[in-house]
Amino acid sequence: MIKSLATTLFTCLLFALVSAQEPIDEYRDIFVPYDPTPGAHYFFCALYLLLAAAFAVLVIMHKDWWALCLPIGALFEGVGYPNKVRFAETMSMGLFIAGDVFILVAPVAYLAFNYLVFGRLSHNLKNDRRIAQATRNITIISPRAIKHIFIWSDIITFLAQFAGQLMMISSEQRSNGNKVTLAGMIAQFVSYLCFILLATYCRFKGVPNLRGSGIGRSVEKVFIMLAASSFFILVRLLYRVIELSGGEGNSIQKNEACFFVFDAAPMFLAICVWLWWPSRIINLKRSDAGFEKLSQEHQDNAYFFNK
Repeated sequence: MIKSLATTLFTCLLFALVSAQEPIDEYRDIFVPYDPTPGAHYFFCALYLLLAAAFAVLVIMHKDWWALCLPIGALFEGVGYPNKVRFAETMSMGLFIAGDVFILVAPVAYLAFNYLVFGRLSHNLKNDRRIAQATRNITIISPRAIKHIFIWSDIITFLAQFAGQLMMISSEQRSNGNKVTLAGMIAQFVSYLCFILLATYCRFKGVPNLRGSGIGRSVEKVFIMLAASSFFILVRLLYRVIELSGGEGNSIQKNEACFFVFDAAPMFLAICVWLWWPSRIINLKRSDAGFEKLSQEHQDNAYFFNK
């Protein structure tokens, strides 16, 4: 699954390199609805690159290779902002891919990280023998299936959005391109809402049975972080849906401040939450014995990293 996500990101990068010199000046009104402010774009570039570096250190420190999608996504978004400025100055397909599309694809990695965190939590909750047998079905669907369903959903909805953006280059397909992009964004929004409902069901079905223990309190902390991250993600998704619903060249699309307030900033906050790395709170290794077998190992690791 992580390989599929990595392949999607790599394909975007390769496409950017191959088509870097292809001019698209005649489409300026479509892809550059406002003159980008360099200072703001470079500011967010710096923020995201710092987060990418911090997450890379945390992944290596805790050997959480499953979480590589988070620093990779932050790296893509960080690279995307200065390229948006360059794209406005030198219109080319390569800069469009390395700018707008990188910023569009980065949230796919962020959502994938949230899916993986929840998948590992729910797997261990489901298999923890301290949970009554009657409550073992705490995720409605198999925890292993969660990441496959939602990550593939995100990849497909992103590809729909990407295809819609490319269709807008053709004057004959411009209207259809906007509709395809909007459909992909709505599908992504609905998919993530379903994920939130699933996580909420699991949280109230699983955590109360562990609330009196240290493990239960740790699980609840991670669920709170997941909820905070999801809130900011929903803000961004809702903004994108509203923006695209207004059609080509609407007032929201032409307002740079709206982009920073409802897209760049929420995405930054959505992943900034995870600087409090979940593996420092609770061991997220998958275990068929649940959290019980991992408790002592996590306590030893927590003592090492916090002393």
